[in-house]
Amino acid sequence: MMGKSLFSRYEYILNKEGEILNKARIRILVQGLLSFFLLGVVLLTLTIIRQHVFSIRIFVLLSIFASGLILLLGGVSWRIITHFFIFAVSYLIWSNLILYNLYFLVAIQYILIVVTCSYYILGVRWGLLYSILNIVPFVLLILHYIQKETNFLEQVSNGPSFGIVLVFNFTLLIVIHYYFFKAFRESSDKEKALLANLEKSLGSLQLLMEKKDEFLGLATHELKTPITSMKASLQSLQKMVSKNDVLKDALPLLTIANRQVVKLSAIVSDLVDVSKTQSGKLELNKSIFPLATAIADCITEIEHQAKGYQFIIEDGVDSTVLADKTRIEQVIINLLTNAVKYSPVKRLINVSIELKGTDIKVSVKDQGIGIPEDKLPFIFDRFFRVHESSQVFSGLGLGLFICAEIISQHNGEIGVESIEGEGSVFWFSLPAKIT
Repeated sequence: MMGKSLFSRYEYILNKEGEILNKARIRILVQGLLSFFLLGVVLLTLTIIRQHVFSIRIFVLLSIFASGLILLLGGVSWRIITHFFIFAVSYLIWSNLILYNLYFLVAIQYILIVVTCSYYILGVRWGLLYSILNIVPFVLLILHYIQKETNFLEQVSNGPSFGIVLVFNFTLLIVIHYYFFKAFRESSDKEKALLANLEKSLGSLQLLMEKKDEFLGLATHELKTPITSMKASLQSLQKMVSKNDVLKDALPLLTIANRQVVKLSAIVSDLVDVSKTQSGKLELNKSIFPLATAIADCITEIEHQAKGYQFIIEDGVDSTVLADKTRIEQVIINLLTNAVKYSPVKRLINVSIELKGTDIKVSVKDQGIGIPEDKLPFIFDRFFRVHESSQVFSGLGLGLFICAEIISQHNGEIGVESIEGEGSVFWFSLPAKIT
C-alpha cells in the first residue's frame, strides 16, 4: 500500500512537470537515488557478512540517498535534490580515492556519472562546475601518484564488492543516457508533429484567406455597378424634383439618400482597392505631372464639403513626379478629407511641398484633435480606427491603409506626426522626376 502511495507521488511529480526533457531529468534523478540506495544496501550487507564489520560510511551514504529520494517525493524541487545527489556521489569518489585503496576505475565511473547527471539534469553551467570540481583534482591526484612511481592499478580490489560496483556504475550510465535521449527523441518527434500540423494549418489558413480575398473582390466589384446606377438615378431624380413645385418636399430626403449612396460608393471602392492590394493586382498607370497642380485640383474637389476651412499650399520646389496621377490624387484627397474630418472647429489646413534629397515630400498639417501616442504605430494598419467606439468619426479604417499601399507601390514613404489635442501632420514622399 505504501509502495503504491510512493509510486503515485512519483507519477504526480512527473505529470506536474510539463516539459518532456524535465520529466526525463526527474526520472534520471530518481533512478540515481534509488540505485545508489540499493547499492548501499548490498555493499553494507556484504561488508557485514564478509568482514563482520558495520560500515558507518556506507550507512551514512545509504541514508543520504534515501533522504534525497524521500525529500524529492515530498515535494522538494528536483533541481535542489540533484545538487544533493551530486554532492553525495562526489563525496563517494573522494572517500574512495583517499581512504580506501585508491579505486581509480570506480572513481572514473563515478566521475562520469557526476558529469552526466550535472550536465543532463542541471544544464551547462552546473555541468561545467561539477565536472571541473571532480575531474581536475582527480587528474592532479593521478599525476601525484605517477610522480611517486606508484602503480595504482595494483590497488584495485578483486573482491565481489568491487565487481558489483563496476557493473552497477556501467548500468547506471546506460540508464541515464537511455532516459535522456529517449526524452530528447520524443521531444524532437513532438516538435516535428507540431511543425507539420502548423504548416498544414497555415496552408489551410492561406487558402481560406485567398478565398476570402477572392470573394471580397468579386462581391465589391459586383456592388459597384448597381451603386453607380443608383447614384446616377438619384442625381437625375434630384434635378427633376427641384424643378417640380409639387415634389419639392421630397428634395431633402433625396439629398440624404444621395449622400448615403456616395458614402456607400466610397466604402465599396475602398474594399475593391484593398482586395487588389492583397492580391497584388493594384496596377499603376504612371505619367509625369506636377504635384502642386494635383493638390490644387484635390482641394477644389473637396471644398464644397469643407466650407469654412482655409487651405494653403506652400510650394517652394519644382514638384514634378513620375507617378499614377489618379492614385496619388486618391492619397491627397484622403489626407485632406481626414484633416477636415478630425478638425471639428473650422481652421487652417496647410499643405506643403518640399525637396528632401532626391524625394519630394508632401505634408498635410491640421489643427484638429490629434492622435494618441499609443495609437500612432497602428495608424496605417488595415481596419484600424483611432476612435473605435465613436459614432462621430465613421469609416472602416481602410483609407490610410490604402494610402500606405499606394505610396509603397511607388517606392515612396508615408508617415505621421501628431500631438493629441494639437493636431497632426500626415506626409508622404515620392522620388522626384528630374527634368
